[in-house]
Amino acid sequence: MAFHAQNDRIWITDTDGSLVFDTERDIPHILGVWEGQVEYDFAYKYYDESYQTLVALPDDVNFVLCRASFSSYNLATGEWNVGSYETFPRVGNLPWNSIRDTDYVFFQGSTLLEQGCTAMWVDGENNTVMSGTRIAVYANRALHVVPKPEWGNNLYAFFQQSVKTGWGAVSDAARVRWYANLKVWYGRFR
Repeated sequence: MAFHAQNDRIWITDTDGSLVFDTERDIPHILGVWEGQVEYDFAYKYYDESYQTLVALPDDVNFVLCRASFSSYNLATGEWNVGSYETFPRVGNLPWNSIRDTDYVFFQGSTLLEQGCTAMWVDGENNTVMSGTRIAVYANRALHVVPKPEWGNNLYAFFQQSVKTGWGAVSDAARVRWYANLKVWYGRFR
């Protein structure tokens, strides 16, 4: 590799002469950083979402990059880092995937918190189905970190749940509070 500098330009070429880096091309410029924790209690509804304003953005932001670590607290069982449906039996050999098993996740836009397929026994007292009926539950829970210029040019953390069940709402045992420790870089290319 070779390093070159001339006037206001810096560029690097590979051994074959191909351009690797050039300041005359668009490069990212960080305008700001937001760091903090967001949390949300996912309840037993079919579809759920919640927006939290993180920071007002400058007008010329055109990228957002996130780093996050996650933990979860099961509100029904009082256990840490137990996903919503891990207390239920699996349907067939389909796994229940959860992001909290990783140290950090880097993402732009969205990341999945939990996803899977399970089955549960319906409580006859809370539902009009006969007690002991087994139903399938398919769920996705995600975190989105997105700018919304139409809402005042703010950066939002947006938790979202989408649940499909064979019948009825998801059980109380699926109530989980997710915590996300976020570091968000926002900027523009120049």
